Amino acid sequence: MNKTLKILLILISTTIILTGITYASVKIYEKIKGQATMTPIFTGEIGDTDTNNIWISTFQLAWNEFKENVVGKNIEFEDESSKIANELNKNIFTKEMLSENSYYISVEKTSPELREKLLKDINEKFGIKDNSILNEVNFDTIGNSYTIYSLLVKNFEFITPFDKLEKSKFGNYDELVEYFGINNASDETMANNVEVLFYNRKNDFAVKLNTKQNDEIILYRTDNNSSFDNLYKEIIEKNKVFNGKRNFTKDDELKIPYIKVNTIINYDELCGKFIKGTNGMYIANALQNVKFNLNEKGGNLISESAIKSEYNLENENSRYFYFTDNFIIFLKEKNEENPYFSLRVNDLNVLQSN
Repeated sequence: MNKTLKILLILISTTIILTGITYASVKIYEKIKGQATMTPIFTGEIGDTDTNNIWISTFQLAWNEFKENVVGKNIEFEDESSKIANELNKNIFTKEMLSENSYYISVEKTSPELREKLLKDINEKFGIKDNSILNEVNFDTIGNSYTIYSLLVKNFEFITPFDKLEKSKFGNYDELVEYFGINNASDETMANNVEVLFYNRKNDFAVKLNTKQNDEIILYRTDNNSSFDNLYKEIIEKNKVFNGKRNFTKDDELKIPYIKVNTIINYDELCGKFIKGTNGMYIANALQNVKFNLNEKGGNLISESAIKSEYNLENENSRYFYFTDNFIIFLKEKNEENPYFSLRVNDLNVLQSN
């Protein structure tokens, strides 16, 4: 694939972090079919560029609640060190970095009634009536199980809708894809949507798109395969030293592909491992999904995460005296040492089935 044609798109919510901006990120550099490889950490290397990559803050938000309100400390596994867990423990993103009206978080003991409660809550706050993540979680759990659920919802409109442009190629693919943006025939008011962060050369530039809401969209053209964290820092540094024109002029053109992402993942590498100091707790589910759309009018984003913890019942404080396998019965009189009856049960011949 021609690496000079990769694009990095970063969706920004304007609140405070490092540079005064919080973020969720989508890297897109091949034909969009709705699928992307999700990563739970903002600081992880992107590496091989044969697939789309995406990070969004909802899993970090759920992890923060799990760490602070269920485990009570940094999460470490008994038998191995996890780079992902170590990075998540750093709390690089927190709910305080988001507008309160854009997210929902719940930490509760797992129960058959919990799913309906969560659906009711998010319907009341966001008008969302059904979510795939909740359908993937088993709420019928024996023992001291917790379910941590997070949801982020964003809807934004550009100040002025962009023009729909002619279909054209993306990268080295032969199939034509849809684009929107600004060309020499576009209304000049569309330029109010765009702020030039820097333009160093034709394969190294970034722009910011303004919206009617408290959100900004940053698009970065780059060949760097570093982490989203490092890529975002690159934008900040290049923006600081850029001395060129920051306004979008009548001679400039903008071309952005329509984007649609719809994907879900369970982070298996975090599941089924006993957590240190918890007497047998482990993560049964580590789920995350995202639906993201970007077009000439604006875009929308919905992302959920769910972490469900369970216990190895043999190590949990609750004890389960279930005689459901080989066992022995003794009968004796009080105050006598020896039994007068004994029975070993190891098959169905002496058990009742109706």
